[in-house]
Amino acid sequence: MRTFCRLLASKGSAGKGVKGRMRLFLSTFTNRIDKKGRVSIPAPYRAVVSEKGPNTVVAFPSFDDYPCVNCCDYPYFEEIAGGLEGFGLYTDEHAAFATSILADSEVLTFDNDGRFILPQALIDFAGLNGQVTFVGRGKLFQIWNPADYETFRVEARKTARERRNAFRLPGQGVAE
Repeated sequence: MRTFCRLLASKGSAGKGVKGRMRLFLSTFTNRIDKKGRVSIPAPYRAVVSEKGPNTVVAFPSFDDYPCVNCCDYPYFEEIAGGLEGFGLYTDEHAAFATSILADSEVLTFDNDGRFILPQALIDFAGLNGQVTFVGRGKLFQIWNPADYETFRVEARKTARERRNAFRLPGQGVAE
């Protein structure tokens, strides 16, 4: 799995925003999801997606160890799919990742108010009910059950504090 992630990281960047800056999915928002799976994508996320193309996102189950739905614009999803090229067509890795990502993905179109319908399989995978938390992750965003996300967030901040010397902001020098 780590090899696949390294392949993805080497594939380039998503669309550029105003004056060549990359537009990223940032911040955290909680919205309602109704019984039919209708939910509104946060306005700042809509702006990022709309700048890059039509009002669509690709949604797929996270293949990490936590239950959430990953979402991104179609050009970035093409980069993700391109990462499969690093594996031989008939390898176990290719089969596993193609099945886990491509076969379980859904293209979702949202209306002018940002509403889309999340498929039941993705709702079940992430344990969504009543409310969902949208989490900006740069080139993609995630949709979480709010309680699961809070548990993850607390652990992630703890890990980040423990490993803070491994990460440096630009201009801070080399990591130790």
